[in-house]
Amino acid sequence: MNLYLNTPNYQLAYSVFSPNQSNGKVVLINPAMGVPQRFYADFAQYLADLGFYVYTFDYYGMCLSAPNSLKNLGTNLQTWAEDIAAMLDLVKTQHAEKELIAVCHSVGGQLFGQVRNNQLVSKLVLVACQGGYWKFWSGVDRLKVWIFWHLLIPPFSHATGYFPAKKLGLFENLPKKVALQWAQWGRSRNYFADHVDTQGYQNLNVPLLSMSFSDDFFAPPRAAQWLNSQYKNCQLTHHAYTPQQFDLKKIGHFDMFKTKFKPYFWQPIADFISG
Repeated sequence: MNLYLNTPNYQLAYSVFSPNQSNGKVVLINPAMGVPQRFYADFAQYLADLGFYVYTFDYYGMCLSAPNSLKNLGTNLQTWAEDIAAMLDLVKTQHAEKELIAVCHSVGGQLFGQVRNNQLVSKLVLVACQGGYWKFWSGVDRLKVWIFWHLLIPPFSHATGYFPAKKLGLFENLPKKVALQWAQWGRSRNYFADHVDTQGYQNLNVPLLSMSFSDDFFAPPRAAQWLNSQYKNCQLTHHAYTPQQFDLKKIGHFDMFKTKFKPYFWQPIADFISG
């Protein structure tokens, strides 16, 4: 069932996965750029079966949290950071005595250090989270990312009033300001650190599990390591996986959250957040 959180200016769609018997912990899943909350449902249910309350949501301007038209919608990446903050407040209000943990995918982990109340969490998990500066890539992939930030996002976003990612075969459509700001970060040597206050990353002091994948086009190892370094006061455990470790053909940026990968990657997260 879809639930809605009222903020001062809009509603956020969210879902709750409830355990039969609580283990005293609650997890908020912060999604990737252009990825609907339903993508994480199987993983969320897995955690709920282990005793966790689990919350998923869509950022404003995404999927169930989107208005009828994205054209010239005012939301930006700071709005999305505030969406995470609003969800943390909601979860803490509804589960005041429970330990709160954040699991972040891609841009969810990029934004988490900018979230005003991120110190509500006791543990942080980053899955395929990264910095997006185009020089973190190499070879032909570097050229592809350069084109994406410089020649694809800006003209399409200005021409249509939003970024029509679905028509380009990429992911869900994005609000214009989100896409343009994201591309601005990607063109900058220090990514978001050239544009926002990074004190929130430094203030966070919790156990941090980071998971990266060698064949992840969207988060190559150097990009994942850069983001890990922003959370410099967290106690970092970084698992850098390769498909060959598990006799897999690929893992990439998204597959970890698919059910068929549960035997390889879901248990390490469950072990980390259960401790």
